[in-house]
Amino acid sequence: MKNRLDIREITYIALGTALICVCAWLSIPLSVPVTMQSFAVCLLAALLGLRGGMWCVLLYILLGAVGLPVFSLFRGGMGVLLGAGGGYIFGFLLTAAVVGHRVEKHGRTMRSLILSMALGIILCYVSGTLWYALVYTQGERGMGMILALCVLPYIVPDGIKIFLAAMLAKRLYPVLNFRRGDKMLEKSDILLQITAQKDPGPYVSFTNIVTWLENGKAARQPQESVHEFTVDSGFEAAGKKYKDISQLSSEKCEKDGFYRDIYGRQVFEVTERFPCFDSYDYLNEDRYYRWFYIQEDGKLCCVYHADSRREIKVTEDMGKVNNRSFRAMKEADYCICIEE
Repeated sequence: MKNRLDIREITYIALGTALICVCAWLSIPLSVPVTMQSFAVCLLAALLGLRGGMWCVLLYILLGAVGLPVFSLFRGGMGVLLGAGGGYIFGFLLTAAVVGHRVEKHGRTMRSLILSMALGIILCYVSGTLWYALVYTQGERGMGMILALCVLPYIVPDGIKIFLAAMLAKRLYPVLNFRRGDKMLEKSDILLQITAQKDPGPYVSFTNIVTWLENGKAARQPQESVHEFTVDSGFEAAGKKYKDISQLSSEKCEKDGFYRDIYGRQVFEVTERFPCFDSYDYLNEDRYYRWFYIQEDGKLCCVYHADSRREIKVTEDMGKVNNRSFRAMKEADYCICIEE
């Protein structure tokens, strides 16, 4: 796991912090203003993960603490942080942490996003309510009155904001992180090249060699490792866990035609129908060989499954691909550099 922020992450964090500031100004003044801050925090944590989301909120709080008018109603300074709504502002850190962590661990399905954001908002409620009761009012008001004042009026608006944030996050995943040509590789610009070997003849199968290039020169040779799982037990590929094959192609992006897995990662799927030898096969056989390719952290992972088998084979850090996949990759412009 990287410890340093790269240029893209820094850019996203800066833009995310600015988004929270703008959303804070969109408010309805009540005892604790109804703002769009929680919407922005949930959205950013879903998009940027735990680290990126936490950085956005932390920078936002620091900007307000030094006096910049980034809080609701164009306010700033320590007086706001120590006032009635201070607990909710600090609670955004909990929201970002919970949403970012759960998205990274449990995937980016709509259901997972909504549950993660709801839990994050609940923790923000807890932080804000306790702050209001113990620090601001110092126990002079009953908890029932505080809940009626600081929580109940905001449940429906926050529910709407959670739904909108989850929908927008799903729309933005392909745009921000998974465009064609942007393979989420290491920042050293290591490129994937697959070179077709000379066909030795019609009765001999052959493979195509994977090489990782840096500045046009071979950077390293992959070190393949193969793991087999049963269909019923689930499997792990490219550092993530899946319950079944369907989770590798849970959504198709209309922009580039590639699939997304439940974690929002780009997946290239290659399918080949079982051989059909007569008219009965053509009409009745509907079974396939399937290869799923994921590029992650400068490595190529392949998940293979045939409908007739109970096993799933996962090859990490692939060093070669079959000819069927090579042709499909070339047609779809999946790999950055492909040579015949």
